[in-house]
Amino acid sequence: MFKNARYFLTVILALVFITGCATQRATERIAAFSEANKLTMQNIAAAFNTVEQKHYEMQLSKILNEPDSFPCNPDKRKIEHFLNPDELEARLQVLGGIQKYSEKLAVIMGKDQLDEFDKETKDFGKNLEKIDNDLVKNKILSKSQLKENDVKIFTTAINALGHWFIEHKRQRGVRESVKDMQPHIEKICELFAEDIGSSPADSGVQSGGLRGQLWQDYNDIIDRQCLFIERNKNKLDPIQLRNEIKVMITLETEQKQADATLKAIQESLKKLRDTHNRIEECFDKNTVEIDSLISGLIAEGKRIKEFYDKLEKK
Repeated sequence: MFKNARYFLTVILALVFITGCATQRATERIAAFSEANKLTMQNIAAAFNTVEQKHYEMQLSKILNEPDSFPCNPDKRKIEHFLNPDELEARLQVLGGIQKYSEKLAVIMGKDQLDEFDKETKDFGKNLEKIDNDLVKNKILSKSQLKENDVKIFTTAINALGHWFIEHKRQRGVRESVKDMQPHIEKICELFAEDIGSSPADSGVQSGGLRGQLWQDYNDIIDRQCLFIERNKNKLDPIQLRNEIKVMITLETEQKQADATLKAIQESLKKLRDTHNRIEECFDKNTVEIDSLISGLIAEGKRIKEFYDKLEKK
């Protein structure tokens, strides 16, 4: 009998050890997913900033290259935003919600989790719950041509995310949370990807969304640079002419890189969607697929971040 008791005790201890190790590995994977998601959201925010900066440069190049039409009235030479501050703020709020969501998944998996989220997190959730169809249509997805039903779906998804921050209790584990939020995170990612749109690099024709606008702004800057060279090539010395041509060629290269990066962000959103849909596998024995998805999301995020870091240094 003593031997049997010792055997069962050994089995129980082994099971506890195995379960503890599995839980620890799942915790590490959830934390890695949170970091990958954070990087993806930061890259999208950087994409908005890039489009805004190029839109500004386009309007500035028009003023500089057409001095005869330069208006003295400051109201007439006002440089317009591509995304108005309130449009940008609304988008960043949603991105922040997705980022905070993944961070809280990691908190739930941690040892020091709270019974409920703190007041700041709940207040953040309440703000997401207040987002309505008009705000989505006119502010958050204002650059995309979405159907009315898609606007409603996106609004519902954001509201559900906000509700999760408010109502989450400790008893609701990561498995349950992820399962509940899968359709909502999926729709947010898909419709944000649509908002980024396409460019002539894909179809050969001018398209909408952020990619279309960014491509057109680069075209306008390049065209004015080319016009400047044409008008002044007999006035510039060889070194000056060479430098101006170099600027134009650099802009053409940068245009393709910037567009490719926005396209990569679309792919990152799809990868984020696919990874989130399989987060439950973090708790399984066979984790090859989810490990590959998370590592791929991190690698792509780092690659995109490098591009934006280079742009900021210029």
